[in-house]
Formats: sequence, structure tokens, C-alpha cells
Amino acid sequence: MNFNKEIGFPKLTPMVPMELTYLFAPRLAFWHSDLLVREPLLRKIAELFKALSDGEMAAVDDRQRWHQRIRGNRGRYWELLGCTTRGASQSNFAHGCGWWRRSYLHPNCQTEEERNLRRRRYTWDHGAGILAWQELHNGKLRPLRAKPLQEGHCTKISNKRYIKQSPNNAKKDLTKDLVFNYDLNEVCIKLGLAKFL
Repeated sequence: MNFNKEIGFPKLTPMVPMELTYLFAPRLAFWHSDLLVREPLLRKIAELFKALSDGEMAAVDDRQRWHQRIRGNRGRYWELLGCTTRGASQSNFAHGCGWWRRSYLHPNCQTEEERNLRRRRYTWDHGAGILAWQELHNGKLRPLRAKPLQEGHCTKISNKRYIKQSPNNAKKDLTKDLVFNYDLNEVCIKLGLAKFL
């Protein structure tokens, strides 16, 4: 689905349809473009996504351990892989707790107390608003474990040999970075996905 077809922005991040799912679909599954998942695990995750009731969502749990949380680093839910339902999306938006970075600046986060006292405890990154939605507004979220997904995440995270090929800004071209640092055939063979090539 091309969400930008009629809008025509020079660049439209996935956060826009993830944030506004309630306007166009009963549910939306999403994942990073640099993620491949073994078929049995993906089927299991797809069943979990199908079983979500309206008002629930699933996302990768990137909350920090208790000792990091005590020091103020709460973590977030990560958009590496997930699914949102219409009801969850609408609730996220109504509470100003979506996938945007710096959720304390969301237009629906209107009170001074919410912006500066409650939300600033959360990280600035994508998914902190989802954690705030769960913790502050009783959002229903099914956490997904990150570890089983790591083997197929073709990223610079934990890859000491990764060499960036494009700038880390709005002009970033992940296709250049992926092609230079990973061989699709090798990754697919490793994950048992070669039959799909």
C-alpha cells in the first residue's frame, strides 16, 4: 500500500500510517525493512497478530531492566515488528501516545503536567509514547521478545563490521547500507528463507 501516493510528500516515514491506522484499517502489521524472520516464528507472530482484539497492540519489548529504570532509563516499545488495531491506534492518538519521537510534543499531549512531569521520564525515541500509553493510560499491549528477531535484523546495531554508505539524516538511503553490508542470499540461507528468493 502506498500511503504517500495522494499526499506526495518528498518522504513519508512509516510512523504516519502507524500513527493513523484507525483512519483506514481495522489493523496494521509493520516491521523494519531490514528485518527477515524465520518462517515458523513469523507464522507464530502472524497468529498472535490475528488474535489481537480491537484496542490491543503488539510490539517488540525494549523496556530496560529494573536497575536501569531506577536510574530513569525506562526504555520503549520498539517498532522493529508489531501490529496495532483500530481501537489501540485511536486510543494512542487520543492520548498523544503514538509512535512519534518526543511524545511529550504530541499535539494531544496538552497539559503542562503531562508534558513536563509525566512524559519527560520516557526516552525521546520512537515507541516511548507506546510505553507511556501502556503505563499511564492502561493501554493493552502484548510484548514481543527482541532476542529471537536479532538474527535476521540486518542493522548496524551490534555489527562491528558495518560501514555506513549513506548519511544518518533525512537523506539516508538504507538500500545502499543494506546492499553493502549484507548479502540477501546468505541471510536467507541462514534463516531458511532461500526458497522465497
